[in-house]
Amino acid sequence: NEINEIKPTTIIRGETIGSSAILPSRYTNFTLSASPEKVPVGGTTTLYYTTLGSISQCQASWVNNKIPSIGSYITQAIMSPIWYSINCFDTSKPSQGKNIPITRKVFVDTIPLSVSLTASNYSVDEGGSVSLYWSTLGATACEASWATSSVKMNGAFSSPSITTKTTYSLTCSNPAGQKISKNVDISVIPLTLTVNANPEVVSEGSSSE
Repeated sequence: NEINEIKPTTIIRGETIGSSAILPSRYTNFTLSASPEKVPVGGTTTLYYTTLGSISQCQASWVNNKIPSIGSYITQAIMSPIWYSINCFDTSKPSQGKNIPITRKVFVDTIPLSVSLTASNYSVDEGGSVSLYWSTLGATACEASWATSSVKMNGAFSSPSITTKTTYSLTCSNPAGQKISKNVDISVIPLTLTVNANPEVVSEGSSSE
């Protein structure tokens, strides 16, 4: 059988880790994965695992009790990047006098909250309009001053006619309760009326055009 050497101090994402110098390279029945692998701060993920065949005596990092051979688990709120692991024993070689400890690990990263809000123009002629553009990372809810209900995490908006200085605001949050607000101010260039007289100077009793 093909063999694979794993050093005790090796940490490889999603791979088998053991304290034995030589381990069988086949562990298709011993798996651990997360979906999604990146979550907003305060969000959750679902862990999926199998511990079949000669894999036994398994202990997961997220519970105190032993886990079933196949299952899934919705994590608690994740506030920072974290490793989840399952520690088991390979009992396929009982003649060697001891079971082989093996581990599966999966890394779940967090997405910090960020919000961007921009406008196509920051000053317009009276009665003009602008387009607003916004994007977020790590957000799960957004509210905007130009909308009566929640808006999508990314999008665009065409304003109505603007006649006075106007401020548009966007506030987004993540599952941890963190919030970020962004504002843009749109100023108005007043209309001006120019009157020309020809000629500009006239004598008494005369008129201009």
